[in-house]
Amino acid sequence: MAKQASTATSGTKPAEDIRYVVPLRDVVLCPDMVMPVVLGRPATLRALELALLDDKIVFAVSQKTMENEDPTPGDLFEIGCLCRVLQTVRSSDGTAKVLLEGQARARVIS
Repeated sequence: MAKQASTATSGTKPAEDIRYVVPLRDVVLCPDMVMPVVLGRPATLRALELALLDDKIVFAVSQKTMENEDPTPGDLFEIGCLCRVLQTVRSSDGTAKVLLEGQARARVIS
């Protein structure tokens, strides 16, 4: 799932970019945080794979309800964090443990 996101620092015009979305359950990532997360949904794993082939930046955004297995854009909060993928470890059960580092706050604009 790719979404357009914008970032801005005070006094500057927001930069617009298209990033791969990584929906998170029951966790919020902020800039300068480093956090391990476990990813297991097929669409999320595909977004991770595509980001790793590109610049290793994903748009990590929290879900409004953690019970939803297949979140749509309306199920996600509007503000999240652009994160750099620092490390990825694949498990035999099909999940991936990923170490993310928050880079900047971002907002969905499309």
